[in-house]
Amino acid sequence: MTPRRPPLLVLHEYGDERAGAGWQPLVATWPALALAPDLPGHGETPLPEGGKLVPSDLQLYAVRVLREAGVTEPPVAVGHGWGGFAAELLAAAGRAAAVVLVDGLGGPWVSQEELGLLNAQWLRAVFEDPAADAAPAAGLDPLVRHGFVSVWEREFTEARRAAVTVPVLALETPQSPTPRAERDERLAAFGGEVECEEIAAPAAGAVAAVLSRRSW
Repeated sequence: MTPRRPPLLVLHEYGDERAGAGWQPLVATWPALALAPDLPGHGETPLPEGGKLVPSDLQLYAVRVLREAGVTEPPVAVGHGWGGFAAELLAAAGRAAAVVLVDGLGGPWVSQEELGLLNAQWLRAVFEDPAADAAPAAGLDPLVRHGFVSVWEREFTEARRAAVTVPVLALETPQSPTPRAERDERLAAFGGEVECEEIAAPAAGAVAAVLSRRSW
C-alpha cells in the first residue's frame, strides 16, 4: 500500500517574478493537498502595511497560508532560496514534516560587523530609490527588488539548523550561492537526517522528479 503523503507547501524565492505560479507543476504532481502561494510583494499578495519585510516574515506568512487552508498537520516544506530560510524556521518550530532546500544552504558567511555594514548599504539604496515606497503597478513590489540583507552569520545559522530534526533534502544547482567546498559542513549542522542531490536547475519539474522517489 502506498503511504499517505503529508501536505506540501512550496515557498518560492524572494524576488522571483513567477511567484507561486512557477511551482504549479510541482503542486500538480503531489498526491495530497499542495500549496504554492505568492509571498508578500509578489503576484497577488501585497507587502504588509508599512512596506518593510524581513526574512522571518516569510515564515509567518506561511503559517497564515496553512491556517487559511485548514492544514493542521506539518507539511513537507519546499523552499527555494530565501523560501528555504522560511522552511527552516517552520521546521525548527515543529511545523514541518520534512524540509526541501532548493539552493537554500546559504550564501557566503558574513560576520556580525559585516551584517551591520550590509544593513546600512541596504537602507542607503532604498532611500536613494524614489520608487521603493511607491505602490506597484504590476508584478513585483518595487521594494522587493532591493532583496534582503544577508542572514548568513555562522553561529546563528548553525544554532537554527541544530533545531531542525526532521529529514532535510538539499537540492543544489549550478546557480547555488553556497560555496561548494562548504556544502558538507553546512549540511552537518542540521539536527536530523540529511541528504543532498544535484539537479540541473531550480525548476518545479526537476524537484518533482526527486520528490517522487521519496516516501515522505
